[in-house]
Amino acid sequence: MTSEHLQIQDRYTPVTSVEADRITEVLRRGMLYGGAPVVAEYEAALAARFGASQAVAVNSRSSALYAVLAALGAAVSTGGTP
Repeated sequence: MTSEHLQIQDRYTPVTSVEADRITEVLRRGMLYGGAPVVAEYEAALAARFGASQAVAVNSRSSALYAVLAALGAAVSTGGTP
């Protein structure tokens, strides 16, 4: 390993055993999308963390940008035929 790799690794907080158990539980259920209890729990925690009344979890930066533009009322194309 290079020293650069070690520096990057040092920036991450290790996963605790409680977090590992939660991750394993989610993976075993096989449900990590809209309607999954863990998603609603995550959104509520995220909203509380930032002092917001609501939060929305998305799967990518593109989805986040699309959601922001839609919330602002911008016309958003999904690449389909006009």
